[in-house]
Amino acid sequence: MTNNTRTGSPGSTGSIHLFRALLKKELTEQIRNSHLLIAAAVFAFFGILSPVTAQYLPQLISMFSETQNMQIILPIPTVTDAYMQYVKNISQIGVLVVIFLTMGGVSKEKEQGTLAFLLVKPVSRGIYLLTKTTAHVVIFLVAYAAGFILMGIYTRIFFGSFPLSSFVVGNLLLGAYLVTILILTLSLSAMVKRPIGSGMLALIIWIVLSLMGNLPKIGTFLFPRLGADAMAVFSGGSTAWQPITGAVVISCLFLAVGYRMFRTWEP
Repeated sequence: MTNNTRTGSPGSTGSIHLFRALLKKELTEQIRNSHLLIAAAVFAFFGILSPVTAQYLPQLISMFSETQNMQIILPIPTVTDAYMQYVKNISQIGVLVVIFLTMGGVSKEKEQGTLAFLLVKPVSRGIYLLTKTTAHVVIFLVAYAAGFILMGIYTRIFFGSFPLSSFVVGNLLLGAYLVTILILTLSLSAMVKRPIGSGMLALIIWIVLSLMGNLPKIGTFLFPRLGADAMAVFSGGSTAWQPITGAVVISCLFLAVGYRMFRTWEP
């Protein structure tokens, strides 16, 4: 057995070391730019707010109705109400936060001129884009985990026990939904010159695909259906494979197109 077989080729070893160095640099920049703090704060806020709102909003409405000589009878809040409120908040406002924090991932460095300097070094565009994607996904997952853990804690405090397995599966589906948005936005950022362009395109695509989700056949394969599935699974519904497949396909498609266009970009 040759030495190269035991240790790996110099090229592959160098690429791994380069990927690690770039990933460390990117994660450090994400933390320094407060992206992790902002994302964690948003997800933690809605993780806490959703069960609190579900518990106390009916009481506040009843108190207000009494001052107006009105009688409004609301059902007793349940753990399902808290979870549904959480999914609605994350699948709407969470999407906007992900787009905002990701839209300048590549295009901002194009605009500032730092990308041209980086690519002069022995950094391939493929490794660069892979590093960007990995770092953004890692930062998002850490922030998202903080949100759904706090959601679980506060739900337990206010409503007692709840179906933990359904809660975890629902959050995994919701997380996959947001990761798809992240990859889509970052890929668009590699295609265009300015962050506002990638942000607007991602927002438009998200809205269009969300509206198309109501279509009878193609709609079942669109990733925005993951938000509805995250709600359904908590109520005892099953997890459909179609939107998961659609999320994987559209993520791979946008990454491939983004990489192809990024390869032709010249400073």
